[in-house]
Amino acid sequence: MWGCALLAEAGLRVVLALFVPPGVLMVVSPLLAAAVLGPVALWTARRRAALRRTPVPVPA
Repeated sequence: MWGCALLAEAGLRVVLALFVPPGVLMVVSPLLAAAVLGPVALWTARRRAALRRTPVPVPA
């Protein structure tokens, strides 16, 4: 999940670098990072919580 999100963010940054002036890119870049990393971090936290609630089967 993290790898796909970071690759998508990097790809979007490349596209933006080609079509957007540098000043705009400097403003948008941190917002883009927050927009990508925030949801992925939230997904990770929720997944960890769900996995903690799930009982682990004990081998016989």
